[in-house]
Order: sequence, then structure tokens, then C-alpha cells
Amino acid sequence: MADKTLIQGAQNIANARNTSGIGQAFGVGLDKSIARQIEARAAKAKQDRKNAEAIQKRTEKYLNEWDGTNINNGELSEGQMAEVHKAAEAIQKDYAAASNKQARDPNNMDLINERKSYLQEMKNLKSAVDNYADGYEIWAAGANNKAYSNSAANIGNLALNEQAYTQPVVWDRKSRSLTIPMGEGADPVSYNSVNLPFKEGTAAADIIVQKAGELSEPRKNNLSEGQLDALSMEINSAISATDVAKGIDNIPALLANKKILKFFPEWENIEYAASMTDDQKEAVGQEMTNVVMSRYKSVAESASGASTPSSGFSETPTNQAWIRDVEKLAKSTVATEILAPNGDYVVIIPKGVEFKGFPAKEDTMRIVGGINEKGEPIYQFRPLAQGIIQTKKRK
Repeated sequence: MADKTLIQGAQNIANARNTSGIGQAFGVGLDKSIARQIEARAAKAKQDRKNAEAIQKRTEKYLNEWDGTNINNGELSEGQMAEVHKAAEAIQKDYAAASNKQARDPNNMDLINERKSYLQEMKNLKSAVDNYADGYEIWAAGANNKAYSNSAANIGNLALNEQAYTQPVVWDRKSRSLTIPMGEGADPVSYNSVNLPFKEGTAAADIIVQKAGELSEPRKNNLSEGQLDALSMEINSAISATDVAKGIDNIPALLANKKILKFFPEWENIEYAASMTDDQKEAVGQEMTNVVMSRYKSVAESASGASTPSSGFSETPTNQAWIRDVEKLAKSTVATEILAPNGDYVVIIPKGVEFKGFPAKEDTMRIVGGINEKGEPIYQFRPLAQGIIQTKKRK
């Protein structure tokens, strides 16, 4: 009979052998796993090097494209672009620094976004300079040809454009836009808010003079009401035309145009202010149109032997009564508050009469120029003739 101790010993030896085989098999599998990990890390490192090289190549490409004054195609002087070039260099340095960081850590999203933001800023700068150069060419052509109106309403815009296109322009990195420095202590102005000065309205003047000539011909004294209305609308459209982008604002331009004032001297009594509301400007445009249309009425009445009343063409009975009332009140010795046809209460202040502590230097009307944030009226003082125009009842 076999010894139990010998049998147990044999079993232990067998177990030990089996365990050793498992360990060897595990060791082989581990070696393969480690090998795959090493291979994956090597592949990732290789791809990272490729990504880094690609980042560096793109960086070099953009920096080469942006080198020097390449953002300026030659239309603008170096003096105008001096500050912009400084900003461009700063953007390029920031872009290069972010690119170098990203090359060492290609998958870092913060660095990717930072680098893209500088790239976009540089594109914005180039686009803004292109727009600025286009604006400069348009402004310079108008200035050289003396095309811009000398109207008082144009003075501010003339000065702003002179500043914008003859002095160094600045790139504001916070807003990513071009700005116009306005001197020490003054806030810069965004270039996007700079509009061209308006021109003299020569094209509109030619149209209006032509239409007035047609209305003045005796053969036109049998026009129908429909034809007259159509002509009136056409003339009013030419007078009131506005296009800021093209430098068109015909009402103030025509009122300051010496050539057309020779045809319509009545316009010299019409005043215009840039602070007028749209309704007030529309009233001025209609008054100018009425003066032109009066050419037809005077010819027609002359042909019929009738006399031409002095109140002008196409005034409504309400407005005619308003004109008479105002003229009567202007001859009094006190200031008078009265309800105007447009629904506002106004004050008629005869010349020399004291109002609010100040004597009027001329016949004056205090009108409602607008409403403040609290809903309270904002008052303006206008010469009497201008006040009448602004307070008539609109059709």
C-alpha cells in the first residue's frame, strides 16, 4: 500500500508544475499587451509630431502672408496705417506664441481656440482695412472734386471724415474694430459709425429744375389733378432722397446749393436743422415741393387772367388760417401759447419780448422738438417762419 505522505508529495509537485505553466502563459500575454501599448504610444507620438509640424507650417504660412505691410494694398499712407501695423504685429506675436504652445500639446482645446481667435482677429483686421481703403478712395474723390455740400448740417460730418481719413486710424483689439482717435480726453469713434458727408445734390437739382421748366410752359396749364399729383410726388422724391452710404441727403444739400437757389429764392427762407425729427424734415421737403409746384399754378392763373395769392401752392385752409394767426400774434407785445395744427402747444414770441428771462432777438416760436425718457416734451426755439413749417398740419 502506497504511503500517504508520498502520494501527497507527488500531488504537490504536480500542482506546482501546473501553476508554473499558467504563469508562463500569462507572461507571454503580458509581453504582447505591453508591446501593443508601446506601439500605440509610438504611433501617437509620430502623429503628434506630424500635427506639430503641420501647425508650424500653417503658422509660418500665415506669418509670411502677414509679413510687413501686406495688410495695406498701397492706397493708404504709412502714417495712416502706423498704429494698425503695430496692432497687426502684436496679433502675429500672440498667434505665433499660441501656435508654439499648441505644437507641444496639439490636442489642447484651449490652445486650439486661442490660436483660432488670433487667426480670426487678423482676418477681421485685414477686412476692416480693405473697407477703410475703399471708403478713403470714395471720400478723397469727393473732396478733390469739391462734391460735398457746405451746408451747416454737413459741418460735423465733413470734420469727422477729415479726421478719419487724414489721421492715423487705430485697431481696437477689445472690440476688434477700427477706431478714430478724437484727441486727448475724448473717446475714440468707431469707424463703422463714420458716414460720408452729403453731396451738393447736383443730380436732384437738375431733375427739379427740369420739372419746374416743364411746369412753367404755358402748354402745361391744362394738366389734370392726377398728372399734377404725379409730378409733385416725383419732385418731392428728388428733394427728399437720402442714402447715407452714397453721401446723399438732398434737403439740406439743396437748401445750401447756390445754383438752385437762383431758381427758387423762396427756399432761402426755409431753415433746416439736423436735430429735426423725421416728420419735421418731411414737412420741410413738402414746403420745398410746394414752391416748385407753384410754378404751374402761377402759369395757369396767368393764362386764365386770375391773380396769384401769396399764400403759396396747395396750402390747406387750416394751414392758411394758421399762418395768418401766427403773423398776427407776432405783432403783439406779449408771448402767446397756442395750439398748432400739428397738435402741439407752441409759444409765439415777438421780437424784443422777454420769455423765460431772455428777450427774443427775432420773431420766434418755441416748439416741441421731441420727448425725453420720462415722456416730457423737449423744447426748441425756431425762427418764426421755420416754426410755421414744422407745425403745419400734414396731409
